[in-house]
Amino acid sequence: MTQASPNAIRLAAWIYATHPKLFQKLLAKANAAKAGASKAKNISGFGCNCPPQALRGFGAAPGFGDLTLQPIDISAVTSATDPVSSALTDTSGSSGGFWSGLGSDLSSIGSDVLSGVGSVGSYLTSGSGLSSLTGLANTYFASQAVQSQANTQQAVLQAQAQRVASGYSPAPVTYQQNAQGQLVPVYQSASGYTPLNSSGIAALTTGLGGLPSWALPVGLGVAGLLIFMKFSK
Repeated sequence: MTQASPNAIRLAAWIYATHPKLFQKLLAKANAAKAGASKAKNISGFGCNCPPQALRGFGAAPGFGDLTLQPIDISAVTSATDPVSSALTDTSGSSGGFWSGLGSDLSSIGSDVLSGVGSVGSYLTSGSGLSSLTGLANTYFASQAVQSQANTQQAVLQAQAQRVASGYSPAPVTYQQNAQGQLVPVYQSASGYTPLNSSGIAALTTGLGGLPSWALPVGLGVAGLLIFMKFSK
């Protein structure tokens, strides 16, 4: 498969943390693409004719339903973890330790998770992988019960994918539960957290940097409310 770019690895890790069922679908696609590439290589007379390893714990591809967190067993997936650990490190203080924190969380679950993130990151480095993400996301978000919330989350995902396709890192965005119990996107920086409305989400792809000056965080003090969608062992 294609060598994973750091930005695609970050996108894969971000999807794992925020949309685990979507990550599961992407992992199955990545595995199929890897198996197909190996088969083509064998037909050409290169490599061994070895059957691809199955993804234990998956079975038949599950249908999309409302977002629920559940463990994903990806221990049979193999991929170099060093590029993943390197990508999930903050190179500056502008993101408030977002990527390092995510990398630490994933590492605490186990190296198998990092391997899966590496496999999906490699898949998303290719144009076909990003196109597949778009199609899977359309189905995934259309199946959600609260469509207003799903539409917002899909807009964030589209912005993240656009950033990666343009050669930029995904933005340090996660979700916070509001008073109505809805998950709303917030942008993390060294200064705090900024809730993102539609204009804020659009700003993620305006100039493809961070948020513009008008959207700088104002130190909301909502760290206790911040919901980092992650798994426990």
